[in-house]
Parts: sequence; structure tokens; C-alpha cells
Amino acid sequence: SSSAVYGPSSNLLSEESLVNPNTNYGLSKLNAERLLKEYSESNFVLIILRIFNLFGPYQSCEFLIPQIIESIKKKKYLTINNPGAIRDFIYIDDCLKILEKLIEKINTNVTLNLGSGTGTDVETVVLIIKKILRKYTNSQIKINSRYQESCNSYVADISKLKKYHFTYGL
Repeated sequence: SSSAVYGPSSNLLSEESLVNPNTNYGLSKLNAERLLKEYSESNFVLIILRIFNLFGPYQSCEFLIPQIIESIKKKKYLTINNPGAIRDFIYIDDCLKILEKLIEKINTNVTLNLGSGTGTDVETVVLIIKKILRKYTNSQIKINSRYQESCNSYVADISKLKKYHFTYGL
């Protein structure tokens, strides 16, 4: 599933937080969760992972981090319209390590948030990537600070995930 099943919140989002998707994508994920829960009651163990902002190699440039990297490397113009938006980024390798452990440890139906548990605003992400790619000096990224949504934060409460003894960086 996805963190998109939640609405934005100034608090950490736990598995018990109100689900309130504000996109068709989020609604489709929530509907898929509901269908699977209904079907799995007697047929199989269901582990629902509400994955937050996953990133890593070979990700489509439709996503934020690859879009920023491509913009910097190819000196393309990119406007960041909501630099204060806060997201919980999790690297694909960390996600896969958790998946492997979950398969070994869980034998009952469960819904878990899968994120880092730490929020980072988009403007900071841009600055971090610029620092890493410092050899590309003339970036064409414009930060549009005039456009700000009042509450645009999606950060996972991962305390339930931690109960399964994931300690390698969470």
C-alpha cells in the first residue's frame, strides 16, 4: 500500500491514524487494502505495508529525488512549488531488508507503516542532493517559496514496525 491512504498531518502518522486519501492513487490503495483484508480472513496471512517515500536507483524521473538529480546533472529547469512539504524518505535497500525480516517473523495479519520515521522538507532534499553532486555547479532549480500548503506533511510513526526488532538504522 502507500502513505497516500492518509491525509497530510502535522503529527506522525500511525497505522491507527485516520485514513483520508486526497488523491485517486491513495483511494485505490485504500480500496485494495480493504479487498485484501476481506479476502484474507481465512485464506492467507496478509501483511499490508504502507510505504512512505521510497527512492533508489532506476526510479522514474516522475518522482522527486530522481527529478532533482536529473535537473542538476542535465542543467534542466525545475521549479519546486512546495519546498516546505515534509516527507518521510526510505531507501529501497532498507525497504527490502525490512521485507525479508517481515516474511520471517510475521505469521498473522498486520498493517505496518514502512518509512524512516523522520521527516525532511523538500528544500532540504534539494540542498542535500546539490551538496552530493557539487561537481554540477550551475543548477537550474528554482525554489518557489510563495506556494505553500498549510499542512503538507507525511511522516511515519514506525513504533509498531520497531516492535519486530528492526534496528539497523530505524
